[in-house]
Amino acid sequence: STFLVRYDSFFFLAVSYLGARVLQTVTHVAFDETSAAVGVRFAFFFTQIVCVTWMAILVVRAAG
Repeated sequence: STFLVRYDSFFFLAVSYLGARVLQTVTHVAFDETSAAVGVRFAFFFTQIVCVTWMAILVVRAAG
């Protein structure tokens, strides 16, 4: 059986995930390990978790 995921939503989430991943890496490499830097990195990490979870929900809803 075939199912479709809304491309615009999924694409936005995928690009957001990639941007958050790049920014997390840049923050990790470019700044010293301070509480602020760790907080910023965690915010980017949390954004990735939200995007992946939301994408999974879109796929499951489209399949069901």
